[in-house]
Amino acid sequence: MTLSSRQALTFLASTLFLLIPATSLSQSVEAPRIGSVRILFSDDEVTKNRFAVRAFVPTGSSSDRCLATLSDTNFAIPGMSVFCAPREFKGQKGLLFSVFFSEPIPDGLILSATIYQEGAVGYGAPVFDPE
Repeated sequence: MTLSSRQALTFLASTLFLLIPATSLSQSVEAPRIGSVRILFSDDEVTKNRFAVRAFVPTGSSSDRCLATLSDTNFAIPGMSVFCAPREFKGQKGLLFSVFFSEPIPDGLILSATIYQEGAVGYGAPVFDPE
């Protein structure tokens, strides 16, 4: 069985098309460091009504560009909402990290999150903020 030149060209183009993405994916590229940090939250940051985690994290920045994502928890339920926003607390600049739950949080909460605030010079320990 012989291939026509058109079939051979189609086969060659298909083979090259498949090899190019595979070669690109196999190359390791280091991700840029953005200056995020993973922080652990516990019962110390749970509100009195037990429906939210609220904590001020000192960063030295007042930028409204912040990111927060949940990493791990022992109480994951549908509908958890995560927010971060710039705040000043007791004379320190930083961000307010909040997670709102649709059910009361049981005792013994363990929750970790990755947070980032543009311009942060560091990330201090979380401090409960009931406001």
